[in-house]
Amino acid sequence: MQTILDEFRRYMRLARTAATAAVSEEYRRGYLPGLRRHYRVGQFPTQDEHAQCLRLADHPEYAEVVRGYRDGLAGVEPQP
Repeated sequence: MQTILDEFRRYMRLARTAATAAVSEEYRRGYLPGLRRHYRVGQFPTQDEHAQCLRLADHPEYAEVVRGYRDGLAGVEPQP
């Protein structure tokens, strides 16, 4: 049976490994802190950092960072 911590570790590993080479660095930069916040593990983003990341949604140049953050925040596998 997979625990929540196992799932968190699996998603972190997927986001960091070559198996997800299709995942851009920008997506990964948003995904990892979003995932930490979702699982409340380690130094997850503070409320201010969380709000700042969501404000970036209005800036097209940060679209992949925000998409990654939202996916991590939702607790889903990294998406190419």
